[in-house]
Amino acid sequence: MAEIIKLTCPACGAKLELTEDIERFACSYCGNEHIVIRRGGLVTLKPVVEQLEGVRVATDKTASELALVRLEKEIEEAKGRLDKLQSPRALLGCAGLGLLMLLVSIPEIGEGQDLTCVAISLVILVGSLVGFFLTAGPKSKERREIELLLKAKREEYRKHQEIVEER
Repeated sequence: MAEIIKLTCPACGAKLELTEDIERFACSYCGNEHIVIRRGGLVTLKPVVEQLEGVRVATDKTASELALVRLEKEIEEAKGRLDKLQSPRALLGCAGLGLLMLLVSIPEIGEGQDLTCVAISLVILVGSLVGFFLTAGPKSKERREIELLLKAKREEYRKHQEIVEER
């Protein structure tokens, strides 16, 4: 005859009677599933939920590790796209340089100097201003969109990094 083991359900406290051959069962009172653990003559019960929690934690960590690799690539791509858009500030700097050159060369004109310096200054000034106004519209909108995307990707990266590091 099989030996009967008397235990208490860890979930509801009900009195349980198990035989030696049972490895896993559901409590007939509360319905919670348990795994029977036998070590050194002791018999204990471990809720299946705890086992599943360990699997979930490992799965979350693996998913986050994979997400980090994907996000690193996406962040670098967004940075590259951002770098390709010329900064309107750089164009304004060129316009300022052109204006400065123009102001410096104007007094020279009255003294019979060559108009080459003035022409170059005007080309730099006008070219920079035209470039600024062309890029300030659609490119600055695209630039803002990429910056927002980059911010969101960095935040997502940070969250996945926390998951990987805490477990």
